[in-house]
Amino acid sequence: MDEPTVKWDKGRYDKIIDALNPFLKKCGYRPKDVTYVPCSGYTGANVKEAVSESVCPWLNPRKSLLQTLDDLPSVPRDENGPLRIPVVARYRDMGVTVILGKIECGTLRRGDRLLLAPNSRELDCVGIEVDDEEVNIAKPGENVNVKVKGCEEEDVQTGFVLGTPTKPPSLAMMMEAQLLVLELLEHKPILTAGYNCILHVHTAVMECQIVDLISQMDPKTGKKAKRKPTFVRASDVVIAKIACEGPVPCERFKEVAALGRFSLRDEGKTIAIGKFTELFAQSTVKKDDEDGKAT
Repeated sequence: MDEPTVKWDKGRYDKIIDALNPFLKKCGYRPKDVTYVPCSGYTGANVKEAVSESVCPWLNPRKSLLQTLDDLPSVPRDENGPLRIPVVARYRDMGVTVILGKIECGTLRRGDRLLLAPNSRELDCVGIEVDDEEVNIAKPGENVNVKVKGCEEEDVQTGFVLGTPTKPPSLAMMMEAQLLVLELLEHKPILTAGYNCILHVHTAVMECQIVDLISQMDPKTGKKAKRKPTFVRASDVVIAKIACEGPVPCERFKEVAALGRFSLRDEGKTIAIGKFTELFAQSTVKKDDEDGKAT
């Protein structure tokens, strides 16, 4: 906003809004829910402290970017839900394995019996650290170091999820998902059944394939089209089935949002984002006797 030719000009601000609103609306956002904050990335004006009236007299309300973020409502976290801790890292210390992760749902207590997915190994929680301090209980949103007994360091991998034996993490090799297709690769301008890419969900990374496009959706109304699509392009919203190489610990978005949202990447570029609507325990692949093609 402080570029020499515009100098906090309201016309420049309005032009940006007019250009972005149609794009955001096409992606499913409602423009009335979007807040625009004029800033200077060069000087930092209006990032931490609100810009002065002498510089930008037309700004109302007069809030900086950080003030706007501070005023956003808190994300609800379910401390009474099933325990879910995606594994970020692990190490060995004083004869016990320490698992690092963030509690996305549920409450962790010292002495709890835990279950590690997808290898279904049962563990005992013998200690909890939050901000380098020993605690007896930890709740959603906290980054924790969980000291466990019952496994070796090599039994734990990034992308695994800690839960409990009574409410174990869900495992799926095939998922039904709602996808928003972003900008595709130049040499792959359409997304079809058979598209291979990389699934990123919480801390897990897995090769996957789009095995079916079920129905296309109107991003504005959320209604499904009657005709089954053969392909989709950038900015389209589609219900699709995704098959993975192996079991992935994840959840339906409506049950545990943090483990139900994901992104698809190809050649280092994010091509789609989405949320899981249904999970299936395993994918079924059969061979056609005549030509040997997988279906």
